[in-house]
Amino acid sequence: MKKRSKYKLTIETAQIITPSAKEGIYSSKGNKSAKLRIGRNGTIAGWDRDSALNSDRQIGFQNCIVGPGFIDIHFHGYGEQSNMPYSEIGSFQNPERILEKITSYGTTAAIATMLVPAHSRRFFGVDLDARFKLLRSQLADLTMKDASPDKTRARLLGIHLEGPKINPAVSGAIPPNTIWDANIRDLPRIIGEDEKINSNHGVRIVTVAPEMDISSDFSFIRALVDCGIIVSLGHSAATLEQTIAAINAGARHLTHLYNSMKQFTHRDPSIIGAGLIDPRFYNAHELGLSLEIICDFIHVNPAILTLAVNQHHLVASVTDSVANPDMEDGTYEFAGQWVSVFENAVRVLNDGRLSGSSLTMLQAFRNLLLLGGDEPDIVKAFEITATAPAKILGLNDSGKIEKGKRADLVIL
Repeated sequence: MKKRSKYKLTIETAQIITPSAKEGIYSSKGNKSAKLRIGRNGTIAGWDRDSALNSDRQIGFQNCIVGPGFIDIHFHGYGEQSNMPYSEIGSFQNPERILEKITSYGTTAAIATMLVPAHSRRFFGVDLDARFKLLRSQLADLTMKDASPDKTRARLLGIHLEGPKINPAVSGAIPPNTIWDANIRDLPRIIGEDEKINSNHGVRIVTVAPEMDISSDFSFIRALVDCGIIVSLGHSAATLEQTIAAINAGARHLTHLYNSMKQFTHRDPSIIGAGLIDPRFYNAHELGLSLEIICDFIHVNPAILTLAVNQHHLVASVTDSVANPDMEDGTYEFAGQWVSVFENAVRVLNDGRLSGSSLTMLQAFRNLLLLGGDEPDIVKAFEITATAPAKILGLNDSGKIEKGKRADLVIL
């Protein structure tokens, strides 16, 4: 009778990116490669340089680096793209297929980002409100469920609702029919069933403009926090003082810093300033303020991107992607408006405003390495693309290569 191996899988590689190793990197030594061991339950069992064959399967990537899989907390999906003159992008039609697709870009977990249409809104005869509720329900059912053994797909960690309580003057490319003055009475329709708010709504993040809620002492923000939802501030013309007040009311995150926010100046830091000043100024380090940035070098200049990455203690790279980078340049429909995809940028057709991106987490990772010039910081790049997103979501099983965590990995 064949003796059962101790591990399910061993990955031989040049380097393992793990905070448990000196300077975050566990490397090969001499002719002994670094070996990452995966337990029979699919979690990380440890790493060593032992040559013993004690796994069911052993695969070699001796010239590669193994790190934690990327986690995208702001991703709009790819929709049902086709060769038709106008094809939809930026939605989660057929979510399982989309979650399978993004693993090819190193993403092992994601948050599905949606817009919340107003009542009775239609686009070419489509009831957008009914479609939103159906998709939200499907995504909620899929949240935190692993793929079947015969499939490989990213894990869906929940839903991010970008609005509806945002500032229409700083809406970016979010269409007007998904911007409305929601209040706490609207919460059941926004995050759960119409009859009641249930614990299985799947909503993890909601973006709110603080100045749109300040008149009611942030009652909408406080209600979301009471539901266990991360309130992210964005699409906002708030002052720094209004932003700090919203943080003190329970907001904990900033949506795509710099983009769709009031301009930063030295006399009026605005909401952007909350992501750049010393967090002790408003006790935000203790409160856990975090931020996300679209690292495509289109939404944010690399020099200004570096400013936030070096200044803030908890930064997550996001894609804000609505388009598949493999698709052809052309004209597509996103959220009831026509957009063009050209040279890796997605823009509203009639005025050229940026409308999401075609960025992948893999390309974001590469761009973060470029910020280091001749000395790229691979450990920090993994922190921004994997560790920080997991920490923002309160995930204890992902985001790092540590014993007992899920073996959600990327090999580069």
